[in-house]
Amino acid sequence: MAKLVWAFDISLQEHTMTDDSVLNGYEGGFLVCPKRFLLVLNPRSPEHVAIVDREMEQVQPFLDTFKT
Repeated sequence: MAKLVWAFDISLQEHTMTDDSVLNGYEGGFLVCPKRFLLVLNPRSPEHVAIVDREMEQVQPFLDTFKT
């Protein structure tokens, strides 16, 4: 989570209403979790994009081992 906050400015999509109340803002069941909401992720700078791209290139061979 910290890396997402470091790399991106996170905001709600325009004209989106979210209900974050304890009574209505969550889905019940086996796991209780917030209802879906739409986010906008914008990179903080071109330097942040370059670092994320570089890190992705380095980890891609490992991730490829999970392809079926």
